[in-house]
Amino acid sequence: MEEVLVAALNGKTGTMVAGYPTYRLRISRESLKLPTGKYARTALLALKEAKGKMALPALVSHYNAKYRHSAICPEFWMWRMLGEADLAGVVARSGALCIGLTDATRQELDETANFRGKVSPPQTPGSISERIDEKSLETMLANRPDLLESGLTVFQRQSRIAVGIIDLLCIDRKRNYVVVEIKRPAADYREVVGQITTYMGWVRKNIATKGQSVRGIIVVGRKNDRLDYSLDLIPDISVRTFF
Repeated sequence: MEEVLVAALNGKTGTMVAGYPTYRLRISRESLKLPTGKYARTALLALKEAKGKMALPALVSHYNAKYRHSAICPEFWMWRMLGEADLAGVVARSGALCIGLTDATRQELDETANFRGKVSPPQTPGSISERIDEKSLETMLANRPDLLESGLTVFQRQSRIAVGIIDLLCIDRKRNYVVVEIKRPAADYREVVGQITTYMGWVRKNIATKGQSVRGIIVVGRKNDRLDYSLDLIPDISVRTFF
């Protein structure tokens, strides 16, 4: 996550920070006891001296102006420390850290899609699920996550984590995480359930903060009875089909 944020802050890889969380102390500054850990102490000290609600970049700037943060990406460590479950009773947060595509990247993707549409051979009969490839479907959903669910926004695309690569990691309108796994119509569904539950478990353990839930959406070309039966007892995973 730190590398993703650094790239977005530097304007690299076609991404940008689309949204920052805002923090405030739940208790009085006088009663706040600072922890001994370097980064946790840094984050709470910055918030203590902020004297009110403050967004993440302003919080980092406020602290650096007085003490100077030694981390390569202080925004990441402030975000991570202030999101720790142990501080839930001390720190109140609104909003979330969201990474999105830059306008230039979106325009490039649109132009590429239009170009392919103009030069591609005549489409053969059949549904979109029979014609569209997995990468194109991913690109379309990355730009229009609302096609999957109203209020859904993309947090990360092709997120490489310790247990694999998440196609799309999204945030819903309630600020909870949604893991999206995209499969071609001809894909073998026998492994996808284990795959997406593993990703969901990793996100819950490593990214989600206290109070945030994690659920999954599997995107397939057509309805599959085997997949439906596999998910019958897993209420946190739903299936979306494209025809």
